[in-house]
Amino acid sequence: MRKGVILKRILFILSVLFCVSAFGQYPNEWIDYSQMYYRIPVTAAGVYKITYADLAANGISVGDFDHRYLQIVHDGKVIPIFVSAQPDGIFRNTDYIEFYAEGGNTGWQDSKLYYSGRSFNENVSLYNDTAAYFLTIANTLTSP
Repeated sequence: MRKGVILKRILFILSVLFCVSAFGQYPNEWIDYSQMYYRIPVTAAGVYKITYADLAANGISVGDFDHRYLQIVHDGKVIPIFVSAQPDGIFRNTDYIEFYAEGGNTGWQDSKLYYSGRSFNENVSLYNDTAAYFLTIANTLTSP
């Protein structure tokens, strides 16, 4: 083979590897693999309420954690929550968690698909309208 053909192939492979590493995945440094995360699907903006019964129905052993360590993470950031529980750390059957969700997926990640860097509608995703919020019981408290 000629040197020019080999060089072109090497450059092509390097450019593909660069694109995959640069745009391949949303960063997940926020994940603490020693914790369990429970996905909360959100399609519209508003205040969401999670009750004791909701937690129990999704397999969370409600009496085994201190409610002061509950956190909800969205886009890699801990968001503010309200927990209606006594300061003794016990989550009772009348207690609940409330948080504000900004809404479903937007089109900001889709912008990488266009030459101009802008999608047709930056407020709507082309693929999925559901955003993921994650409830976890943290090992340490983190401020939002």
